[in-house]
Amino acid sequence: MTAQEQAAFDRQQLFNKPPEQALEGYVPVDETTRLLPGMPVKAGHYGQWEDAEVVRFEVGGPVILKYAGESRLLARQRQKWISVDPVILEQANEDPSRFKSNVRTLPNGRQIIPDGAVALDADLALPPGTPLLIDGTVHWKEGYVVEESNGKIKIRNKHAGPRFDKSYSRDEFAITEETLQQLDDPDAIKRFAANIELQESRYGSSFPKGSGLSKSKQRSRPARITEYPIDIKLPQDAQIVPEDLSLPTGTALAACWANRWHPVTVISENDDGSLYVQWDEYSSAHNRNLKRSDLAIENETVLKLQTNAKPQAKGSSASDAEAEEDRTPEKTEISELADDQWQGKLRTWTDSSGLFTIEATYVGKTKKRVMLKMADGREIKIPLDKLSAADRKLIED
Repeated sequence: MTAQEQAAFDRQQLFNKPPEQALEGYVPVDETTRLLPGMPVKAGHYGQWEDAEVVRFEVGGPVILKYAGESRLLARQRQKWISVDPVILEQANEDPSRFKSNVRTLPNGRQIIPDGAVALDADLALPPGTPLLIDGTVHWKEGYVVEESNGKIKIRNKHAGPRFDKSYSRDEFAITEETLQQLDDPDAIKRFAANIELQESRYGSSFPKGSGLSKSKQRSRPARITEYPIDIKLPQDAQIVPEDLSLPTGTALAACWANRWHPVTVISENDDGSLYVQWDEYSSAHNRNLKRSDLAIENETVLKLQTNAKPQAKGSSASDAEAEEDRTPEKTEISELADDQWQGKLRTWTDSSGLFTIEATYVGKTKKRVMLKMADGREIKIPLDKLSAADRKLIED
């Protein structure tokens, strides 16, 4: 580990250990100690005793605390972790009503409800696209309502596609007061629906039934760019990605973040020239649109791509003939493939690693490549050996 990584590891270890020394003048808390919501205590925090407030108790014994200076709640065991002033204990026994927590949280949440937001009412009607806040344990996450079913709300993360839709009970959501007021405005309801429409256009998946929207209403929108400016030296034998270089799916690049280079892989090119990439070290939830100027590519890769892009005269060798055929795949007439339900329809294609997926329609194939058409009309060529075994079998049968 680097010095920075070692320091982070040591700090995490300290976070998980109670203070070694008892706190003078305070009573250590055990299972019989009377604790009340709103009661001030001293609690262990990174090896030290810090001011905290009791918020609630959870099944199994942990006490949920709000530390001074912390924006989220933490769970601590009673023994070794919490101490209380004897005067406070006496006050709790004499008049328990004097203690009351003013920390606003969801019933089982670990986040403090932000100012200007409230817990979601049990009977509030939520049209598709309504923005909500989800208690994500570490921080609040933003999402949009997809649909309500069986007493639960299916939510779409604001920064992810339909693949990551999840259903939660109502008591896991908060809503801003501004959104509550807009729920009475028909124009606002239409704007909420556009939240889902924008993501469908971006990720290419169907709208929920009953939403009143359909794929036919999708339209091309500018890619939402995440910026990762290059602030360190370029890797040896590499350059910034050229603006005019065509980059096929699977091209290896590098992006700069946290003072080091990270491997990324091209998924697709956007109409504005930006690139939709997969961060190879992370899950597909971290896929992002990046500017070419924020990405590096090996000089050797540039040379190969530029060479392949140049027109070549037909040669007499088998390799030349194969290369020519590979550049111009023969399209298959969809009408001839009507017997196969997947033919001519948008479906999910997966790469051989299982990390990347795209929504596209099959067009045709050659000996080495398959041609697919994206939902926005763009056609891409993918090496057959880059497809999953199931996808290869599907088109070869």
